Amino acid sequence: IALNMIGIDAQTETAFQFNICTRQSGDSESDDTCYMSVILAFCTMLHGRTLILVVVSGAMQVALAGGHEQPLTPDSIVGPGSITDALPAVPTVPLWVPQGVGPVNLPLSGLGTAFGWGPAAQNVTHDAVLLYLQNGGRTLHTAWMYCNLEAIGQAINESGVPRDDLFIMGMFPQWHMGYAETLASFNSSITQLGVSRLDLFMFHWPGLFPENLPMTDPPHIETCGIPVTAMPKCKQASWGWKQCRLDSWRAMTELQAAGKVGALGVSNFNIDQMEELKATGNRPAVNQVEYHIGFHDDIVNAYAANNSVVLQAYSPLAGGALAKADANATISVIARAHNRSVAQVALRFIAQGGVAAIPKAATLDYMAENMGVFDFALTASEMVELGAAATPNRRGVSDAESMMCVDTTQGKMARCSYLDAGL
Repeated sequence: IALNMIGIDAQTETAFQFNICTRQSGDSESDDTCYMSVILAFCTMLHGRTLILVVVSGAMQVALAGGHEQPLTPDSIVGPGSITDALPAVPTVPLWVPQGVGPVNLPLSGLGTAFGWGPAAQNVTHDAVLLYLQNGGRTLHTAWMYCNLEAIGQAINESGVPRDDLFIMGMFPQWHMGYAETLASFNSSITQLGVSRLDLFMFHWPGLFPENLPMTDPPHIETCGIPVTAMPKCKQASWGWKQCRLDSWRAMTELQAAGKVGALGVSNFNIDQMEELKATGNRPAVNQVEYHIGFHDDIVNAYAANNSVVLQAYSPLAGGALAKADANATISVIARAHNRSVAQVALRFIAQGGVAAIPKAATLDYMAENMGVFDFALTASEMVELGAAATPNRRGVSDAESMMCVDTTQGKMARCSYLDAGL
């Protein structure tokens, strides 16, 4: 009986099959030899990369897969063009839209795609999105600033998932502010994604970083084709960031009326900036902010609740700090009580507060973990405990009246007021 091994490189999703050994039926010695061959093959191939290995014989199947509780079989392996429902379903929340538009329902969990910049990141993005879509994921958060829209669009096309089954979010960067600039950014986004519309279209920031921010930081801006310095108009006192926001909002409202966009949103906006847009007669349905255990702005939260705005959390795990919590930390104790991971408790805290989240994940295990938070509930006392907990990694960019800017006295990033920054 021949023993063959199917291997899958979890980074490239490349599948391969090869013969391990051939044993005689009923020959215990050859059985032992074959089992040892399997172990040696596994250990050898695991070195330097993550693999899922499935050994197949006439009467024996052995699954060796780190983190998988259920053995994998050849039929469960997702290949090009195949679609499964391996990932759990996600509930949605209705978004506010003007009369005659919609309805639009935002899934409470989606896949973040900020995997970095450069050719290697493009491959990671493509493979992660394809894996997510092929296994039942349907909600993608994208941003022009990430410079990976073509990779995402390629994965969407390869997945075979119908466009109507997807919820796709898009964001335009602060150097695309202005009426014509925002329209051009939208058209660039959908062209690269290979779609004709977006379900949610959002500002990425309310204004540019101050002029003394080095143009090489972040380094990816030139890679996307348009440098920060391409938008001098918004920096001029005679025009200003407020006017640029309003001009962009006019473009976004027109796209919504034309059916090219479902709901409209913002990111990192304070209350005054939200009110600027609301005064036009249309208002944002979503404000994407940093939100996680240890950092959740009560002022922004209250405004959102009173104005039909859904908060969406980026950095929901505090940049990974929460997932590394000490075993005696409050979140770790609560996780053990529910037989869940620390990451799941962190994400459940967000979801139970009515906040959507867009965690990143490049493997199926992590995707399932991030999405599997809607089948249990935290107690009221646990929510209070977690709400009072602190985290060592407060990234701090979405306070009600603050943003990231340069502290010229120390030569590093620090918080400063939107008003002080002239925005």
